[in-house]
Amino acid sequence: MKANVLSVIKQNNMLKAGDRVVVGLSGGADSVALLCVLNELAAELEIDISACHINHNLRGAESDRDENFCKLLCEKMSVPFTSVSVDVKKYCDINKISTEEAARKLRYDALLQMCKGDKLATAHTLSDNAETVIINLVRGSALDGLCGIPPVRDNIIRPLIGCSRADVEKYLGQMGQDFVTDSSNLTDDYRRNKIRHHVIPQFKDFNESLEETIGRMCRALREDKEFLNEMAEQVLKKAEVDVCRPYDKRFDRLSELFPKIKSYNTDIIAQQQRPIRMRCLKMMLEQAEVGCDNRRLNSVEKLMIQREGHLNLGENAYLDFKDGFAETVISSPAVPITDEELSVGTGKLPIKKKLSEHRYINICELSEKEIKLFVNNKSLQFKNAIDCDKIDDVIMLRNRLPGDRYRPLGRSCTQTFKNLFNSAALPASVRDSLAVLCDNQGVVWLEGFGVSHRASITSNTHRAILVNITEE
Repeated sequence: MKANVLSVIKQNNMLKAGDRVVVGLSGGADSVALLCVLNELAAELEIDISACHINHNLRGAESDRDENFCKLLCEKMSVPFTSVSVDVKKYCDINKISTEEAARKLRYDALLQMCKGDKLATAHTLSDNAETVIINLVRGSALDGLCGIPPVRDNIIRPLIGCSRADVEKYLGQMGQDFVTDSSNLTDDYRRNKIRHHVIPQFKDFNESLEETIGRMCRALREDKEFLNEMAEQVLKKAEVDVCRPYDKRFDRLSELFPKIKSYNTDIIAQQQRPIRMRCLKMMLEQAEVGCDNRRLNSVEKLMIQREGHLNLGENAYLDFKDGFAETVISSPAVPITDEELSVGTGKLPIKKKLSEHRYINICELSEKEIKLFVNNKSLQFKNAIDCDKIDDVIMLRNRLPGDRYRPLGRSCTQTFKNLFNSAALPASVRDSLAVLCDNQGVVWLEGFGVSHRASITSNTHRAILVNITEE
């Protein structure tokens, strides 16, 4: 088995010298074999291994027994060990999903968090792959589902994917290495167990090498899938259209809050054969960070054929079709500001307040020389300079409120924030993130638009403050 695992690792470029690998260790035969064989190969591969056990807290004392077994095994092998406890039942109740699905979700979340970018080795075998393919077949999966469990996915590797469960048990038997048995695996309570206990044995009556045969099929189908995906990527790249969205350079620091928009010439996509066409549409959704099932893909294809329509893709995303073009739009959430009173009286300056993770508002006092300089130059700084004698000593820092309006310096009349934002083509996420300074008389200053006419400095100004937004 050691030679098999080494071959799979090299064929799939799973590991390189210097890699750190976290082994997902349940205590069962497969994961124990994985830990043992990687420990044997560690020096040859020049890798560092550790183990992490996830206690699902589903089987009472038996769950604790498994955790303790894993801990003692790692101590015996001098392998660094970590255990993480998760509450599967609580997660099921909150999210209304099955125990099997919840356990898998929490297990992977915990393991990936533990990895922090290192490789995660899971103990999926050729037998697990066969079960997965049959499950997907029964569900009516297309090509992707019939490709089975991939040997590598992102930073997750499966070194045992070329070994059957019989290979694992033989290897452990030769080593005299024991393992624990999860009692839930002996029941038919879960779909996978039913397939393992009843369906697989029936199929093996027709083909004793069922797992190896399905493994070969998966490898061939993965090659077909990769070829089709490469073709679809080329078509989608050809169909992608550059999108230019004009917005005022004053708001460059808030560019992350602008919607992420991608545009495509769907006439190019529509001309393709359906296997390529559907892959292009799926990739469009994936680039928009949106999940897609057959129902959603069919809806997208229908709109493409109609050449017009709108489809919501989630709380912050949508897809628009018009005149042979499609746009995926992902809106960013606003970054709210906590309301705070600021004293700008003499001796209270400078002031520095955090607006968001990297954004700060700074208020400092101007000297008489600086006041004269700003008045004479009429620069952008001039629009951010406020005459202290024209405002209250205490001003409020906040976000916009419904009905906000003011007369910006240089404008002939009072305008609503809405009109100002519309003229600057600002999306809602930016509008709701901008800083506002006001006093009892109204708005004093608005980020990106500057000081109000009533609070602006003149040649007669004696005391002034400067408002500045910085990134750190």
